[in-house]
Amino acid sequence: MAQQYRHIIAANPQGLICNHNLFDLASAELTKKETKALIAVLNSTLLGLFKTFYGRYAGTEGNLKTEVVDVNLIDVPDPRGISERIAMRLTDALGDMCKRDVGGLVETALKECHTYERALDLARRPVKLPLELTQPDRRELDDAVFELLGVADRKERSRLIDRLYEATALHFRDVRVTEIQKMEDRRTGGKARFAVTDYAADAWMPLTSRTWSRWRNGFKPMRPVNAK
Repeated sequence: MAQQYRHIIAANPQGLICNHNLFDLASAELTKKETKALIAVLNSTLLGLFKTFYGRYAGTEGNLKTEVVDVNLIDVPDPRGISERIAMRLTDALGDMCKRDVGGLVETALKECHTYERALDLARRPVKLPLELTQPDRRELDDAVFELLGVADRKERSRLIDRLYEATALHFRDVRVTEIQKMEDRRTGGKARFAVTDYAADAWMPLTSRTWSRWRNGFKPMRPVNAK
């Protein structure tokens, strides 16, 4: 349910009972070969990026929460009817990944950065792929996923993977920069002073939005009460 910079979907061959933090995905329709292929697909970079558009972030610290309703909505390449060759490619690539530590999808320099000024400087530079997105076994897995999706040309798959990796790194770059900014805000918390008018403006903004909505739907605008 909770994830941040790494993308790992664990298999459960022993059928252990999961708790609320680990959801159990199962389908009686899939064969053993298709189930193994699905596990590999779920660990692909494509899914690592897709999942970030569902669920919600816990605060502004880059921690993504996906509930059951969110997981059910995520688009996943369909392994049903997969060929023996592509299934083997997927499972072999995932097997190689399981032999090493799976890293994060955020740039190393940003992961090690802890000041907002430095983070902004790094974010202005050309994207540098994190180590995880340079691993041959991950690229092999992602290549097999695109082939499963029907991209037959190897060069086209390579181009799509390059675009996917850049988009993934840029997305997690934005998440990390925001996280560093909020960490810095907490460190300096209490030093900022806000005028009464600032609080009043924050409170009035949603009310004015409601007023516009009522007017647009044919209601008379609500008159604000003059504050004393």
